[in-house]
Amino acid sequence: MSHLDEVLVRSGFGGATTDSVGDRVLWHLADLSRTDELAARIVLHRILPALMSIARRRGRIHPQGPYAAMEELLTTAWSVIRTYPSERRPRKVAANLVRDCEYHAFVRPQRLRRAEEIPFEQMGTIAATPGDPEPADELTEVLADALAAGVNGRDIDLLRALADGRSSTELALELGVSPRTVRNWRLRAIEAVRGTLG
Repeated sequence: MSHLDEVLVRSGFGGATTDSVGDRVLWHLADLSRTDELAARIVLHRILPALMSIARRRGRIHPQGPYAAMEELLTTAWSVIRTYPSERRPRKVAANLVRDCEYHAFVRPQRLRRAEEIPFEQMGTIAATPGDPEPADELTEVLADALAAGVNGRDIDLLRALADGRSSTELALELGVSPRTVRNWRLRAIEAVRGTLG
């Protein structure tokens, strides 16, 4: 290869999305991108058409319009490319990069805005109050109420055994049935208890 355009074409630019050779070349470039700025630029150019499509789509709903959406996406893309975990994600590199770029530019910030930040100093004040029942005590009470309301005693015993940490495989061996049967019984028992809770 004597020209950077050849490297770009070999990395799958303008080719089929199922090109495994292009995907492998792009993987090598993404791996080099951690330390090589030129490789990162080639990778950015390779995924630019998909990024532009995302910017147009997201730009319709972005508060500052499509240009601001593209600016956010390109800024994010650079850091996503430079930190791409190539050893963990060796296939479908272009799709993974594009998906990561969209997620980090538009989805993740929205999710972070919805999450309320609580300062570390206040963490102790939101702990369970002394009047709150222990989960195990609450479960015992719920199961006792369900039994009194007419839920089958075998269903209650099964839920107690599972709550005590026994696995469905362990119970299946003990009862002489398959683990799947135990899981089906568990589902039926949970539904029966839910029905008594109102």
